[in-house]
This record gives sequence, C-alpha cells and structure tokens, in this order.
Amino acid sequence: MFSGTLFDNPMDDDDDVDDQIEEEEDEFTRINRRQQRRIIIVWLDNDQKRMAHSKDPRPLYFGGEEIIGHLSIEIQGGKPVRQVKLMLINLVQIRWCKNIQTQRRSSNVSTEKRRKSIFADYFNTSAAHNDDDKQFFFERHKIIELDLLSPERSLAEGKHEIAFRFQLPKSSLPSSMKSCNGLSKYTIEAFTVDDHNGHESRGEKEIILLVPNVDLMRQIERKVTHTFITNDGNNVDISVMLDRKIYQPGEMLSLSISIRNESDSPTECLVAMYQRQILRNCEQTDQMKEQIYDKCLNDSPNRDDNDEMSQAVMIPIDANSQVQDEPIQMRLPHNLVLSLDCSLITIRYYVLITINIPENNDQSMEIPFLVSITNHNHFGRRIDSAQRINTTTSLQRQISR
Repeated sequence: MFSGTLFDNPMDDDDDVDDQIEEEEDEFTRINRRQQRRIIIVWLDNDQKRMAHSKDPRPLYFGGEEIIGHLSIEIQGGKPVRQVKLMLINLVQIRWCKNIQTQRRSSNVSTEKRRKSIFADYFNTSAAHNDDDKQFFFERHKIIELDLLSPERSLAEGKHEIAFRFQLPKSSLPSSMKSCNGLSKYTIEAFTVDDHNGHESRGEKEIILLVPNVDLMRQIERKVTHTFITNDGNNVDISVMLDRKIYQPGEMLSLSISIRNESDSPTECLVAMYQRQILRNCEQTDQMKEQIYDKCLNDSPNRDDNDEMSQAVMIPIDANSQVQDEPIQMRLPHNLVLSLDCSLITIRYYVLITINIPENNDQSMEIPFLVSITNHNHFGRRIDSAQRINTTTSLQRQISR
C-alpha cells in the first residue's frame, strides 16, 4: 500500500494493516446501521394556523398555547429502544461582520449599519459579505424537554405511535424572526436512544412561535417632548403623542405633533418610522461588542433608495410660528418581525423626528413604540385539511440512522 512517500517504509506495514481493518470495520458499521434503522416523524395534530399575508408553510403558534401531536417511529432491527425524548429548541444566530463600514444616518445618529432590506432571507443575499469578512455566533436553548417512555416500557421492532402535548410559555421568549443579520427559530425535536450503544436517531419539525414581550411594554411612553436650539439661539419646541404604545404589522401608526418655532428662520420637520436591529457579540474583547442596523420603514411615492429621509413625512414650519396637533399617519409593513430582546439580537422600533437645523448636531429625537401581539387573528390564518396534508408532507424532515 502506498504510504504517501516516494518509497514505502517497511516499518509502516503494520500501520497500513491497521488502517485497512479500521476501514473494513467502518464499512461493516455502516451496513449494520442500514439494517438497524430508526425512522422518526414528528406530526402536529393542531397545526391549522399559518402566518397571514405570507406563503410561509410552517405552522404558527402563540405563547401560552398548547401543542398537541404524536411521533411515528419505525424500528428496523437492533435492540429495543428504551428512551424517547421530545424537546422544544430555540436557536438564535447572528452574522457578525468584521470590517463593517461606519456611516451616518441623515438624522446624525451614529450607527454601524448595512443598508439592506430587513425582510431578506437570512444569510442569503447577493450583497452578503465575503466569508472572510463575517463570523457566525449562535445560542441554542432547550425550552421544554419531555420523556415519552416510562422506565419500564421499551419499543421493539415495528411501527409505533406516541402521543405528546405540552404548553408553550406565555412570555420571556424571543419570537421567531429572520433577517439578513440574524434569526430566531424554534424546532420540535424527537430522539430515540438505543439500549445497547446509546446511538441516537432524530426527527424534527420547525414551527413559528410569536410571543409578546411584556418587559418591553413597560418601557414605552406615548408622549415625548424635546427642545432644539437653533443657530440664532432660539428654541424649537416639539411635542409628539402616539395614539397607542403597541402596533401590529400592517397597522396604521397615528400620531399628533405640535411645534413652536421661536426662530427668525423657517425650517422643516421630517417624520419617519424605523426598525433598529442590535447585534451583540459576547466573545469580542478587543473590538466593538455591538453592531446597529437602522432601516426606514416608510413607503413614500418619493422614495429615493440613496436617501432614506426622502421617505419621511415633511412638515414645513414658518419663522416665528407654531403647528398645533398636526395629525400624521404612516402604515407599518405587513411582514415586520415582533419587537424582541435576547442576548444576541434586539429588535426595536421608533418614530424619528428630525428638525432641519444646519450645522447643529442635535437635530433629532426618537419616540419608541412596540410591534407585538394584540389580536391573534391579525397574524394567523386557518387552512383546510388538504392544505395541512400538503404542507406537512413537504415540510416533514426525516433523519434515519
């Protein structure tokens, strides 16, 4: 057997024989495993809901709801299965760009950002950074774990069905989301553990889980006031009142704004909605630990992709004048992810108010609001039995070993 040098070393003959034996054993193991298969399929019996305004085929659940389903397990050969585990897993992952460029938004709020769509498929955009310019960080959390077999029970060769049910937590979990910067996803994973060698086989099914963030709700104020100082030393006083704290995707955000301009110069006020994604890298010690991505959500007919503030609502303000309770309405996109806060990624929403004061860094104020759940029917749509069968069959992942 050729050993990798120009001439074989006689001292290497024993090593070559050992390698050949190991290769034969590996092949025998592979054949044996094919004869001793465990096929696991996760079925959900109450998966009638899907995301509204979306073609996403994954079943939809809300925090606090119950998941009911069963496992189909087929055992071919081998010793009996004595352990069957079911877990709900949350995976949070971010893409960290090493050499991100610093830009300044027109509101003069300094951010580290990429101007990409917040709705793009994660890690799958044509403008993605090179592999050498990015790192991936993830956290995997076990939310629920169930033992589906009692200690005195085992599964012999053949086909078996095991029912399961569990209740989802009502809060304190990040909702499912994905963007070009990161993701939060949930999978129901089932495992069988063989009695003789501890070999595991697995089946899984991904779901969409939407959970309201109660902690973020307490941090929101509907009314915000601010005073800007103009170049001539006079005040521009602004008061903004949102019609409520919480909005759902696709809803109309309404606010009233009052402005008093004590300056001798006319100015203008720009109003826009923003989403902010904050990525955190807990492993960084010598570099920045946060990257911030802001994206304007306004959909204006005067939209200019090179100038985000071209999408804003503009209010002209004459010199020494005031605007009282000016109503403004802006519609949120239908496919927004919910506000969330976890260790790797935070999603925030805010209304940005910008006053055009040349050569003045203090030009803007932010009024935060929450995108969350107030009505389950707004998010979910029910599907019929035929659609359930088609989508379940196409989505079902089977892993056999």
